[in-house]
Amino acid sequence: MVTFDNGQIKKDIARVKELSNAAICVLGLTLCIEIAVACLTANIEEHLGITIALIAAQGVGLLAVAVLFVFKIFAEKGVKQGLITTLATALEERADLLSGDSEIALVATYSGDKLTLSRQNSFKEVTFDLSGIKPLRKIYSSFGTYIVEYLQGYYAENIGQGYQSVTITDGMGKNPLVIELVKDGKPCKKTENNYFIKKGLIK
Repeated sequence: MVTFDNGQIKKDIARVKELSNAAICVLGLTLCIEIAVACLTANIEEHLGITIALIAAQGVGLLAVAVLFVFKIFAEKGVKQGLITTLATALEERADLLSGDSEIALVATYSGDKLTLSRQNSFKEVTFDLSGIKPLRKIYSSFGTYIVEYLQGYYAENIGQGYQSVTITDGMGKNPLVIELVKDGKPCKKTENNYFIKKGLIK
């Protein structure tokens, strides 16, 4: 089973959580200041100095929130990079799952926090435990997309091995969806912008 709980990924996830919580706290404080300013403006002449100070503090708070969210975005990119590298390494180590025949039918299924990529009519499979990245909902929910993008790049780069038909069935929803990766010996999707190929993660 492939997990995403190594030291660096855990540190990056913890960093994302810290930044997110800090941004929420600062935003909450900024909203409280806004309420205070609204109350003081009723008698602004009496509280002009305090009102100006609070407005300045509110501006600083909003700037801090923006900065924290920028750092959060960078931290999430670190998590994604670590996840994608681990995914590519795991599939590279299980090349027999993806190769060996001219016609290949893959299936992706989901149970609990585990996603399994298997090959029809065989016992070949690999399971990814996603519980470690569950706190990051966007990355967690995009994992299936990352697998499809890897497979598109893999078969495009290795089309010379004689693949004629390759599909993956997305069995994670109520209605299974069949995605064609190779048809009539040709890749079904252009891969000039494929992340895995651009980063040299497909061999």
